Amino acid sequence: MARASVMKAAKAGKTRLAATKSATASGGTATARKSRASKEDLLSEVEVEAAETPVEVVVPVKVAPVPEALYFDAEWYLETYPDVAGAGIDPATHYQMNGFREGRNPNAAFDGKAYLAANPDLEGYSEDLFAHCVFFGASEGRRIKP
Repeated sequence: MARASVMKAAKAGKTRLAATKSATASGGTATARKSRASKEDLLSEVEVEAAETPVEVVVPVKVAPVPEALYFDAEWYLETYPDVAGAGIDPATHYQMNGFREGRNPNAAFDGKAYLAANPDLEGYSEDLFAHCVFFGASEGRRIKP
């Protein structure tokens, strides 16, 4: 029955998509048949399936980047934490292994305590807040300061 409705609607000048939608809206079911379909027909069939299935679409929010907050600044780190410079340890390695746990910051623009204050849902997060900001926070539109 729905197939006949689709065919009638198509003959009446409706697009295949509109015809299929009207057939399914009236309680029928649309069936696909194998044929040499054009690219437009194939896209219409995909759109019909998507229209019949509820889908949650998440669109990333574009935020103004704070580039200097997303990079490790080795020179700044060594100047700010002279004990690391005196120990002769690679500053990036020190930060990854111990620095973030000690409450040290990776650069002048990023402050872990401020990031946590601006994002209270991260309370109890025991990993590197700077890494969280770089890999997740920036794309989620999180603020780096309250």
